[in-house]
Order: sequence, then structure tokens, then C-alpha cells
Amino acid sequence: MTTYSTDEMASMLLELCDVESKAAAAHAPLKVDLTGGLADAKLDMADLAAKAANRPL
Repeated sequence: MTTYSTDEMASMLLELCDVESKAAAAHAPLKVDLTGGLADAKLDMADLAAKAANRPL
């Protein structure tokens, strides 16, 4: 899994601001995975959120 700094994420988003991406997006939504591998992780996000909500600070 990869985490991105604000600058890294901004750079990846700006890479999509080109003529080719604009033309492609005019026909269909762009499908871009910026999850850093989280999309493929076998995590139960609802369970993790519930556990985090119940954890004392």
C-alpha cells in the first residue's frame, strides 16, 4: 500500500489535466486508480470505522 503526500497527490491529479484526458473525458468518465493499493486490500472499512469510533482518545 502506498500513501501520498499532498504534493504527490496534487501532481497525480494535475497529470490528468492535459488535452488527451480532457478529450477522453468528453466521451466517458476517466477511470483512474489513485488509491495507492487500498482498492485491492481485503479490508472491511465499515468494521474498521466502527472500531475507530469506539476507541478512546
